[in-house]
Amino acid sequence: MAEQEFETLRTIFNDAVDIDEGSSTAKLALQPEDDAMEFIRVELAIKLPANYPEEAACCSCNVWGEHEDEAESLEQELQELAEERAEMACESGYEIVEHARMWMYDRNHPRGRCIICLAWMHNPHDSAVPDDDINEDSVCVLPCGHCFHEECAAHWAATTQLASEISASQPNSSSEQLPGQPCAYCRQRYDADQLGIGNMLHEFYLAARMEHEEQLRQEAEQKIEALARLQAQKDEDKQRQLNEQEVRDMAVCY
Repeated sequence: MAEQEFETLRTIFNDAVDIDEGSSTAKLALQPEDDAMEFIRVELAIKLPANYPEEAACCSCNVWGEHEDEAESLEQELQELAEERAEMACESGYEIVEHARMWMYDRNHPRGRCIICLAWMHNPHDSAVPDDDINEDSVCVLPCGHCFHEECAAHWAATTQLASEISASQPNSSSEQLPGQPCAYCRQRYDADQLGIGNMLHEFYLAARMEHEEQLRQEAEQKIEALARLQAQKDEDKQRQLNEQEVRDMAVCY
C-alpha cells in the first residue's frame, strides 16, 4: 500500500514531493505559488509504517515563518488526522498534505507588528487590530522568515550598513565587512536586491551618508570655533598680563 500511496502523491504533487522508498517516507516542500507573497512555508514528512493504512502514518513538519508553538500545533493536527484515517483503515497521505496546504494558505499573510516601526503590518484577516494602528505599506519577508515593512527594512539596513562602515574605518578596528544585510530580528544576512528593496536601500544609504557627512562638517566647524575662542582667550590673557607687567614696571620707575 505504501508504494501505491507514494505513486498517488507523486502524480498529484509532481516535483514538490521527494520519495525515500528505503525509509518509506515522502517529503514535501509546500509554499505559495507567488514567491513575492510567501510568508509561510511548510516542509512536511510523512512516514508510512509496514502495515499502513491500518496503522497511522507518522507526520512531522518544519514551518518557516511561524512561531514554534504554531508548528507544533500543525504537527499535532496532522498526526490526529492520520490516526483518524487509520481507525477506518483509509489512506491518509493526500488528506495530510491538503490539510497542511490549507493551514499554510490560511496563515500566508504578515502577522503582528513590524519590530522596526512597531506598527501593525496589514493583515486583512485580523479584525481585532484598530485601523489607525495599521501601517499598510508593502511588506517583505526575509529568507529567515521575518517580516517587515519594505521601507522599514531598507532604512534599517542602510543605517546599519553605514554604521558598520564607520566602525570599520576607525583606527585599530577589527570590524569585518560582511556581504549582504542583516535581519533586524535575528541578524541572518540576506541580499536586498533579491528582495526587490535594493534601490530603496541605496537611496536611504546615500541620504544617511550625506546626513553623516553634514554632521561631521558641523562638528569640525564647532571644533574650529571652539579652538578660535580658546586662542582668543589666551591672547587676551597674555595681553592683560603684559599690560599689568607694564604698569608694575612704570610704578617701579617712579
